Amino acid sequence: MACFWLAAALLQMNVLVHAPETYNLSNTQTAIIMSLIAVGIGFGCWVAGMLAKDRVEVGMAPLGGLGLSICMTIFALFEMGLTAFIVILSIAAFFSGFFKVPLGAWIQERVEGRKLGNILAYTNMITFLFILISAGIFAACMKFGNTYTVFAVIAIVGWIMTFVTAFKVPAMLVRFIADSLAKIYFRYEVEGKENIPKRSGALLVANHISLMDFLMIVATIPRQVRFVVAKDVYDFWAWSWLTKRMNLIPIATKGGPERLKAFNEACQREINAGHVVVIYPEGQISRIGHLLEFKKGVEHIARGIDAPIIPVHMEGTEGTFFSYEIGSSNPIKALKGFRKRIHVSIGTPTDPSSKAFHLRQSVIEMSAQSIEKRFADEHTLGLFLKNTAKEMGDLTCTHFEDGGVITVKELALHALKWKSVWMKKSVHKIGILLPKNRENMLANASLVLAGKISININPSFEDDQLKAIVLESEVVLCEEAQRSKLESLGAECLLISDFLKELENEKDVSSVPNHINKIGHGKEIKTTDIATIIYQYDEENNIVRVPLSHMNVMAGIKGLLLVNKFEGGAKMLGLMPFHTSNGYILDLCMSTFIGVQNFHYDPMKGPEAIAAKMKAEQVELFVGNRALIESVDAIDHKVWASVKTLISGEEKLNEELRTRLKETYDLEVRESLHALRSGTLIALNTPDYVVQGVVGRPLVQVGSHEASLGRPIPGLAIRTVEENDFDHVLDEDQVGRILIKGAAVTPLLDPSFYYKGWVDTGRRGFIDEAGFVHLSE
Repeated sequence: MACFWLAAALLQMNVLVHAPETYNLSNTQTAIIMSLIAVGIGFGCWVAGMLAKDRVEVGMAPLGGLGLSICMTIFALFEMGLTAFIVILSIAAFFSGFFKVPLGAWIQERVEGRKLGNILAYTNMITFLFILISAGIFAACMKFGNTYTVFAVIAIVGWIMTFVTAFKVPAMLVRFIADSLAKIYFRYEVEGKENIPKRSGALLVANHISLMDFLMIVATIPRQVRFVVAKDVYDFWAWSWLTKRMNLIPIATKGGPERLKAFNEACQREINAGHVVVIYPEGQISRIGHLLEFKKGVEHIARGIDAPIIPVHMEGTEGTFFSYEIGSSNPIKALKGFRKRIHVSIGTPTDPSSKAFHLRQSVIEMSAQSIEKRFADEHTLGLFLKNTAKEMGDLTCTHFEDGGVITVKELALHALKWKSVWMKKSVHKIGILLPKNRENMLANASLVLAGKISININPSFEDDQLKAIVLESEVVLCEEAQRSKLESLGAECLLISDFLKELENEKDVSSVPNHINKIGHGKEIKTTDIATIIYQYDEENNIVRVPLSHMNVMAGIKGLLLVNKFEGGAKMLGLMPFHTSNGYILDLCMSTFIGVQNFHYDPMKGPEAIAAKMKAEQVELFVGNRALIESVDAIDHKVWASVKTLISGEEKLNEELRTRLKETYDLEVRESLHALRSGTLIALNTPDYVVQGVVGRPLVQVGSHEASLGRPIPGLAIRTVEENDFDHVLDEDQVGRILIKGAAVTPLLDPSFYYKGWVDTGRRGFIDEAGFVHLSE
């Protein structure tokens, strides 16, 4: 700080001489230049404060010194016109603010209580001493040189300040650079910064999905943090001096238990000394989209610290620069994700006795909360369809049983035309009782665009059950064959034939691709608006009413895509009816939005017809329950030759079939768990990731567990609780009632299903230490 004032005093005295002597300026004109210096310093201080916000960014000081030094070097070496002189002088003044503000703030942060006054007084005394020294330096320079000599001396002082500051606080410089890069490249928000202790130590445990995670940690944590690095990297001669100055903690990649003991002790020393240490308990970057198992090492470190453990969750860096696509061993190197929204959540401090399992559960719950907040501000299903149509509009998304096909672009354009008819009708809830055909698909898509609610009706319901559904519908879109029955139940019917006649009066936009841009115009639709209401049987064979919002459907789709890689154009056999939550979300919406070719087919035709269809179309993605899969297999074993992804329900296939599929076709059966009362896909087994590691051992990430139903879908939190005490959250491997919450879970179910924001699935099971869900029923 004193050196800064020495340079500032020299500059002030020198400008008072240099301006009249070199540019023949009057005293008034010179005073104006001096006022510009004051304005530049003030503006620099304001910008420095804006960049730092609520943090003390000492890392700005080297940047400020660099700017000042470069400007003074230019003055010392080159003669220039008055305009150039004023501009460069203003720039130098601006960068001076970057030096002054952080150092002043740093002193006030570092010194506590009554000592602050003494330190500030001492600092002022040293500052005035250096200002006095500057007068002597100026006099000597003018006696033996000229004003250019003074500029050279200021430049030398500036360069010394810059290098000394950068050498003393390299970690703070790196933090400021990281924060600046993060602010430029991403749009990030931080929640829970108040949970980081201001002076005492803490252990941060964070999820790991990208090589850029360290950037977000450095940018968002309002403390200087200690990271862990491989010892080989730490000791490399070219930068070992820097790794030591940055207080990195080395961990040996080879050796026995002693290396881990030494690492744990190093972390404990740093934390107990009042520092913040960051570790990634997963031990590696997730390549499978799921949060991996938390290693027990975090518990070993925690045993020797007297400080809190703080969970941290980063959401949104997947799919960006230096993250990994599902199953990929190479990071993304293209500059993807520019200005993408990143959400960093800093959780509530927990006791150091916390188990790794509970820390992982905390991060999972934070993930669900942050994803729900992001989805609340994101696109509706209609805008999702619009973006898909622009990206891969010419790709066929659906094949109908009558041989017809429709591309994503055609679906969007025709749905817009249908929307115009719906917008002229005053009804808001529309029942749909149609075969699974083109008209059914367009009716559902157009109602989404119109901001109205579809109610797909299950024709197999009893009359008393149907009556309640059709009465909730203000009008039912149906065929002539169903008209009399529906009207007898009190429904107002709209025949599909009459609707199509009304459609003939609307302008044909199918040949105007740019018309897709009109999606989203007109009525404002929110992500929390209801898109459809599902009436379906739950696990106890009771009919439940499940309203699904745009956010619920999109969260289910995107959560599934985060842990599955579906090839564009892959062929899927669509057997699920739209009047079920799985049929609406997976068969209708997801297959359309991800570019999968969906072959709609009536499952009532039986396994023989289904097997023939699979073989004829070379189906690659098949979703079905145990009974259907085993029935199809009994018809023809060879139908699985083309299948790459086989998703089943919670009932396990017989062992002989599982073994044969694996040995013959290298096809893993991927069991899943659904909560029918909330219309939510809870968990899914996903492919394992295996590759040769950098230290000679295989790198394995387990995505499936044969005895389980998979890990929770990203964005969904799950816990098990005591049957008679939902406040008692259970440990790993303890059987209890399964509760869920997240963006994919509707908040509009029967109130009896909820408990403090969690939905009771009505199922019993447990979660193992790796996060896999098991049913006990």
